[in-house]
Amino acid sequence: YKDEGALKETVFLSLSWIIDVMKLIFRHDLDESLRYDSRFTERMGEGDFDEHKQEFLQRGVLSLQLLDGIWSELKLSARTMASLVHMLNKFGVTITLMESVADATARAASAEQSAAVTAKVLVPSFLQRFLPLHAWPMRPAAATGEVEAMRWVVFNSNFTPSGLMERIQVQLYALATRFEFAQEGAVIHMGSTRLLVKLMEWEGRKGVQVCARCKDDSGSSRS
Repeated sequence: YKDEGALKETVFLSLSWIIDVMKLIFRHDLDESLRYDSRFTERMGEGDFDEHKQEFLQRGVLSLQLLDGIWSELKLSARTMASLVHMLNKFGVTITLMESVADATARAASAEQSAAVTAKVLVPSFLQRFLPLHAWPMRPAAATGEVEAMRWVVFNSNFTPSGLMERIQVQLYALATRFEFAQEGAVIHMGSTRLLVKLMEWEGRKGVQVCARCKDDSGSSRS
């Protein structure tokens, strides 16, 4: 990894050790095995743990604070952990997320929190296949006093570029006060505006549907 600044001075001597490291994250019984115990008591309160756990298992967003606890038995130095996280990013296993509006608000509300604590990565393999039904109700926007604008981006092919939705989700996360992610798309809240971005198929061609809803009043932005 001579071209990777964070990895060029790191040498992993054992492939089996790296596999063991990954198995602590990618396992079928994670919901049962990931409990609030001695791995996490010094890192976060139980309420924060439950929030981080659900965000990871249900939304595919893993905080480095939670990851530090998952890897605690390995007794990693800060430098080694950083190298492993960069390696995950390098191979597309995770994608680093920019701090969201919600993260920044939570950090500002607590003088004890730092940017490092709120650092998170997206783990695409943990995303549910479909968005939950409550994320974007199918009832007409007018029924809830909203206006709606919709756009389509249609590709001139019958396939979707690899990793497209994950890259879109990374950008949307930074804007969100609330969010729902899935393999098929994303829904985010930005103040009184909700935005849906979803992979779709139209007349045999792949594309992306973008739909925005906001309150129908003069104070809302419709751009």
